[in-house]
Amino acid sequence: MPANGATTRRSQIRNRTDSKIMDATLQIALTQGVGAVTIEEVSRISGVAKTTIYRRFRNSKELLNSVSAMKAIQPPQLDEIPVTPQGIESIITAVIKAFEDTVGVKSVGLMLSSDSRFFKNMVMNVLTPVRHRIENYFERGVKEGAFSPNADIDMIIDCTLGGIVTRAAISDGITQEWAHKISMFLWNSLSPHSTAMQNVDGSAADGDSSSAPDGAMPRTCEVVDSPTGLLPAGSALPDSPQTLSQQAGGANPARPASSDTHTPKEV
Repeated sequence: MPANGATTRRSQIRNRTDSKIMDATLQIALTQGVGAVTIEEVSRISGVAKTTIYRRFRNSKELLNSVSAMKAIQPPQLDEIPVTPQGIESIITAVIKAFEDTVGVKSVGLMLSSDSRFFKNMVMNVLTPVRHRIENYFERGVKEGAFSPNADIDMIIDCTLGGIVTRAAISDGITQEWAHKISMFLWNSLSPHSTAMQNVDGSAADGDSSSAPDGAMPRTCEVVDSPTGLLPAGSALPDSPQTLSQQAGGANPARPASSDTHTPKEV
């Protein structure tokens, strides 16, 4: 029994050391460029001795290859989430948390804008598992009749993930109010009863033979003023959004940083 306990402690120490090395490598690559990643710099940033790093990796190239493969996201479980506006909001919140727990939402945006093979591998590890889970959720919504059978799932996922990354890039954090707004936008756009649902090419969906005028934006992309904003034209207006703190009876509409605001962590 004591031997097993000692083995567990050694494993925990090794895992913490590996995490320090990976986080330092990613921090250097994001802030200084991939070319700045050296064993010496990783040691300085992480606080892990060079000899310890060299026991794991022969050189910085091997380190980068390992980190790009290891730094994979743990995709959120979505199978039990209902196909409702609240369900979509829960998914958006879960995706934001998954990004933050791995590399940070802003880091995802930086990686997407890079031509580095290192970051391309990282993007695949971070985004691909999440896309698959979200895709399964929206396909389930189509099968259950909650979403239009003409829904362009790939476009919806691109808009959702792109919106998350863009919002993080232009603000200090992503509030639950924003997650509520985008979830209502998606719900109204995807509803089989909404006149806003149009195919990407501008042709009408759900049996409507009319089409958008030449050069006109598909109505799914048009928005009208509402308590939540970001609603497709022709959609029914939902109730005013409430942040989690308001729903709990709090007077402050802004969520506390520890719960309702997703602040990118340092990596």
